[in-house]
Amino acid sequence: MDMADHLEIAQAVGLVSGYWAQLEHLLCFAFAALLGVDFKLAQVAFYISTNHKVRRDTLMALANELMPDTPAHGRLTEILDDVAKLANRRNDLHHDFWKATPGNKLTRKSFKPASKDRKPVIETSKNILDLARQIQRLGGDVLDFLPYLAEQAATSRKKRPTQLGRLDPSNARPPQ
Repeated sequence: MDMADHLEIAQAVGLVSGYWAQLEHLLCFAFAALLGVDFKLAQVAFYISTNHKVRRDTLMALANELMPDTPAHGRLTEILDDVAKLANRRNDLHHDFWKATPGNKLTRKSFKPASKDRKPVIETSKNILDLARQIQRLGGDVLDFLPYLAEQAATSRKKRPTQLGRLDPSNARPPQ
């Protein structure tokens, strides 16, 4: 038996990958909204790290600094918590060891450090498609939230003094 005999599972894993890429792209828009910068500039900073947890933590740190104790902060926290939960399952699918059993079932096994030996998990395309749909729905939630986040972040930024103040090109020299 071969993993290639399980194309429906491979297709479902592909959908998880595609929807995950869309979700990450939408999170980059959230990053741009928090900073109040052009999306292309946000991409430069957001995608420097390939570590998804670092990206989530960066979004949360910006929200903590910019708009703590606001409804927008609360909603972003909920979204990022949901993203973290889905990230664990997505990472398992992409990084576990996969193999076909003699009975032609497809299994995956994690080799992450654990206190006890992990048993192989039998995967089904239905379970993986459910994950893909959850990721897709969460992407929709992020998309719906972006205008509100951008508005609230802009309001919060206007209230904040900057370290440099407003730079006037005619007086752009730093103090001596």
